[in-house]
Amino acid sequence: MTTEPTYFIHDLTEEEENDLNYDYEFNKERDWNWGDSSHKPPFDTDYSEMDVDEDDEVLRMVIGKKGCYLCRITEGNNIASIIHDKERKKFVIWGEHHKMKRVKNELQCRIKIVKEELEMR
Repeated sequence: MTTEPTYFIHDLTEEEENDLNYDYEFNKERDWNWGDSSHKPPFDTDYSEMDVDEDDEVLRMVIGKKGCYLCRITEGNNIASIIHDKERKKFVIWGEHHKMKRVKNELQCRIKIVKEELEMR
């Protein structure tokens, strides 16, 4: 009688998948110098885009004066950069792959907050 190993096949949560795929040596937290004049794309990290088809007033408030809200999200998540590509109507995100979903969620929340503020006017 031979015993075959039993495999459990199920959908992994995002946290379980990140744990399995996380290479601690490769994915060490990086120190970004956002104020450095040479801190410009492309960066040596992962890249993602998020569609953002909103009117100019919403976008101005989402981005903030001098990009303050994009800077907060960027620095709060310790990623390389978030840039708004106005012509393609996208946010361009440079950072580690395991942070992309959270960054996009924060951008979507910021859009929702701005829309709610504008509705209350």
